[in-house]
Amino acid sequence: LSIAALREQPGRAWATTTPRGKNWLYDLFNTSDTDYDVIESRSTDNVFLPSHFIETLKQSMTSEMYKQEVDGQFIDPSGALFKRQWFSVVDRAPHGVKWYRYWDLAASTKTSADYTASVRVALHDGVMYIDGGIHVKAEWPDVKKIIIQTMTAEKDTQHGIEEALHGLAAVQDLRRDPALMGVTFRGIKVEKDKVSRAMPWAARAEAGTVCVVAGQWTKDFLDEVVAFPDGSHDDYVDAVSGGTMMMMKPKFEWGRVYRDWE
Repeated sequence: LSIAALREQPGRAWATTTPRGKNWLYDLFNTSDTDYDVIESRSTDNVFLPSHFIETLKQSMTSEMYKQEVDGQFIDPSGALFKRQWFSVVDRAPHGVKWYRYWDLAASTKTSADYTASVRVALHDGVMYIDGGIHVKAEWPDVKKIIIQTMTAEKDTQHGIEEALHGLAAVQDLRRDPALMGVTFRGIKVEKDKVSRAMPWAARAEAGTVCVVAGQWTKDFLDEVVAFPDGSHDDYVDAVSGGTMMMMKPKFEWGRVYRDWE
């Protein structure tokens, strides 16, 4: 198609791309050659998009991502998605908030090479709170003990476990355990890529509405978050993303474990 278009005088062809920074298309065509022209096209130029949709995009993206994805700007991304100064560390969350804890499991039930991570999140007066970080490298039997201990201790928390890789088997195993009778939890299907899943709470963090409850885990958590997506680990980030998804989708039908082990 490109060859046919270029052979027909005046030989005009279009190539469209989502910027993602100054990518290879930008490098190839952004030259002094007058035969080529690079045009930044904004989503807001589309007169058919309702205004509330654009506002939703603005609320769900960091300012840098908004410049790329909505304003169509060719920019040089700063690297990390999060900045440390976006987060406030507080002594405690408000009393009586509704907590959602997400478990990001290690890649295999038979290896201790990967980390299992978990945090719980809550929303109060427009501020998101992150608490109770767990980051452990262990095989499934030990991880299972930690999950059971945490679930039974946190009576005010709804739990979700990712179903990627061996997560579905883990959920089924936990449902058969009598120690979890009456505990609210469910498997969560993982969708989209890691950055897309993290974007909603990254936008909240940039707006200054994310607080981390102080604990021994807090420094490691912040170190990992501000290195994302280029750091060596992203388990904590995935855990917060999963908890945020649970919190923002109350339509989930939360189930309880009763006699599944029989």
